Amino acid sequence: MSTSIDTADQALSRKFCVVDGKPQDIADDDDQNVLQDRTVELNAYARARGLWLPVGCLVDNKYEVVSLLGAGGMGAVYKVRHNQLQKEMALKTFKGSQLSREAWPRFEQEARAIAKLDCVNIVQVFDSGYGPQGVPFYTMELLKGESLADKIRNHGPLSVSQTLSYFHYVAIGLSHAHKAGIVHRDIKPGNIFICDPTPGAVATVKIVDFGIAKLIANQDLESQKLTNLGIIFGSPLYMSPEQSAGFPVDQRSDLYSYGCSLYETLTGKPPFEGKTSLTTMEMHQRQKAPSLNEKLPGGNFDKGLEQLVSRLLAKNPDLRYQTFDQVIEELKIIFKTVSKDPAITSSLKTSNEKPLKPNIAADTLEITEEHKNEPRSRLLSLTLALILISIAIYLFNQNTREPTQKMRKATSDSKSFAAATSAASPKSYCVEHVDGSKVLSFPKGVDLGKLQLTNARIGLNRQPHEALGEIFIAPGTYVHLIAGPQLSENPALFDGFGQDNLQSVTLNFNLDWNSKHLKRLTRFTALLSLEIDDTELDASCFDLLNEMRALRDLSIPECHTKASDILHWKKLGKERQFNADLVANLGPVIEVLSASDSIRDISLQSCKLTDRDLQKLGRIKELERLKIGQNRSITIAGVRALSSLKKLQALDLDGIAYDPKWLTIFKALKSLDFLRITYEPEQKNEIAKLRNQLPLCKIDAKEQIIADDLH
Repeated sequence: MSTSIDTADQALSRKFCVVDGKPQDIADDDDQNVLQDRTVELNAYARARGLWLPVGCLVDNKYEVVSLLGAGGMGAVYKVRHNQLQKEMALKTFKGSQLSREAWPRFEQEARAIAKLDCVNIVQVFDSGYGPQGVPFYTMELLKGESLADKIRNHGPLSVSQTLSYFHYVAIGLSHAHKAGIVHRDIKPGNIFICDPTPGAVATVKIVDFGIAKLIANQDLESQKLTNLGIIFGSPLYMSPEQSAGFPVDQRSDLYSYGCSLYETLTGKPPFEGKTSLTTMEMHQRQKAPSLNEKLPGGNFDKGLEQLVSRLLAKNPDLRYQTFDQVIEELKIIFKTVSKDPAITSSLKTSNEKPLKPNIAADTLEITEEHKNEPRSRLLSLTLALILISIAIYLFNQNTREPTQKMRKATSDSKSFAAATSAASPKSYCVEHVDGSKVLSFPKGVDLGKLQLTNARIGLNRQPHEALGEIFIAPGTYVHLIAGPQLSENPALFDGFGQDNLQSVTLNFNLDWNSKHLKRLTRFTALLSLEIDDTELDASCFDLLNEMRALRDLSIPECHTKASDILHWKKLGKERQFNADLVANLGPVIEVLSASDSIRDISLQSCKLTDRDLQKLGRIKELERLKIGQNRSITIAGVRALSSLKKLQALDLDGIAYDPKWLTIFKALKSLDFLRITYEPEQKNEIAKLRNQLPLCKIDAKEQIIADDLH
């Protein structure tokens, strides 16, 4: 059975063979006293792990526990003997400490799922039931050998020929499971078992641990409840992007995990290894995996094998192989070019699977020897067919993954790139899935800036990261683009995004933006928020904003514009958020805002505001956040006008000298929970008093060393 043992227990567990329970350094005829001592130690290990079944106990009145074989994150596996049949088997049950509400239905589901499968490459299940204190169990064939994970750990990367042989069997087993309506959901080297070969035969490969298998069809109420919980099951190192995001998966998720396992077997390392499980899952969702040759320099991996792995690891499930039958066909073609080992060739030709349909098991792989005796015309026909298939695959890959020829030739210099792509709009970066998720796939050599992803439903709130490679977008994710230099140089690059791909865009400072860029943004039907920094904005620019129907938040800090131009924006006063920091003479704009019952957030820092302006702002009854720092002409009369803002939660008066008379005003703001102020060095006692009087408000008080009036 599987040999995955928790890291903290590896030193102890490895003293015993995970196959037959015997100490690894003791032969059958070694000193029995030593063997007995080790058995006692093994029992102690079981007790320390909180396992239910001590050695020697009887389960279900027929299975005698012989030894502990291994323990994973949830279950424990024992070697048992059926007292009536005198047959040794493996018995799997829960660790006592893992009997959670979710674990019980998962275990029952596992037993039902495996019992439906009849394939030599899938571990055989014999029986299931309930042991001591109602703990569920099932029995299965006792395997002798080692897991693929152990083989990689002990020997490093395997040869290409050996790897293809093993993964041919894995593909057969998973093809069988998928046709029975079962998705494994946890394919990894630890769940691929290499059985010891019998004399004169090749090793048999078995898939184990369907502990989180999902029944695609005929789901009963309990299995539907499991799915609806949204619990993320699986191993982060091998988890598909859609599975790590907590969304429903189909058989294509197994294809991705199979690709990760194949990758590790060939290179010795999985494609992604983050510092934590969360960062690893994020890498699966947004980073492109290094090629095999990049991961293992000197590996000299075949181009066809690289393409196979790359397609298996596609972020978009629609771009992966759709079935394992397709994978088997690809393995057959690749193997002909990379293997000269007759023993391995024989293992690929001969499948032990009972065919479910004609031409899907052994027949699909019997090419190498049979075609030696075929007529030349048939061989020529086969060669032509393979060439046509290769061309079709090449064109498919070009249409789905590669950038245009002009983009491939572009240099890192943004102006050269802009000149090379200005003649036509780019192909779409986005591929949408039927479940509402998306994959943004950016052409090589294109730096569009950074993306920040937020999704409250799944607890996602990532820091901005480069818009490079492939990025998985879960349904309901808020996507914020911080536009980079190449978008500034070539506005047409905005057209690669789908109309509903972006919810927020920032046109960053120190770059040239104009009405051409804004015109491109008008096609984004889901654009909710727009920030334009340090840009010349005239009336025509605000007219373009009127075409952005969904826009509700606008930030124009440091922009060179006039109040009369801003008034062209018809949504002024109807938005949720407005930021015009460092834009002066905004009296007419503030007049419109003062009548708003929609706006919640206003920032007007360093705008040369007057007390009269604050009196107008004090009329906005729904206002929750107000930033008016660095407006040093404000007096207590203006601040007093804010006392009517009963819903105000955050107030920023940074850079305005604190007046102790403000305390009464702040106490009137019953919803205030954040306050930022600046005080003179001699006012420290007043600040202490302020904190004491507003115990529920977080106060960010900064001592002002230089008090020169800059305005």
